[in-house]
Amino acid sequence: MIEIVEYSDKNRVNLEILIYKLCLYIVKIDPLKMNGIKKDFKQVYIDYLLEDVAEKNGKIYMAIFKNKIVGVIVGIIKEHDKVVKSFYLGKKEGLIHELYVEEKYRGLKLASKLMSKMEEHFKLNGCDEIRLNVFAQNNLARKFYNKLEYSERNINLMKKI
Repeated sequence: MIEIVEYSDKNRVNLEILIYKLCLYIVKIDPLKMNGIKKDFKQVYIDYLLEDVAEKNGKIYMAIFKNKIVGVIVGIIKEHDKVVKSFYLGKKEGLIHELYVEEKYRGLKLASKLMSKMEEHFKLNGCDEIRLNVFAQNNLARKFYNKLEYSERNINLMKKI
């Protein structure tokens, strides 16, 4: 019933739709109204994600429920540069770019399954940490990641001028 599969080019439209819906949600909850989706968003951002995944030993996994793609996770592997290595003990990091599950399919543990699959990829490739960014106002995502034992590490502050 639930299947997690690796992305293939034949699923690009699904990838575009899911990432677009995620970004629409971020636009909606942005109190400073600094996020917006421009006309070329799908082409530019999806091309960027695919390129980053290809260049940095990343993966894109998709969640399928009843033969419909309803979720996605995008992750890459980052090597620390020599500056970071001079003061940081971590060896290699997995970075989650995006995670999204269609609203009506939440509660089926699809996001957890996607995270688990990506964590497996990161472990197999020598990562000793996983990082991700969460929009501060995205309380649902923050609660989800806390349940998976992720903790806040860095906090970015912003002021609109």
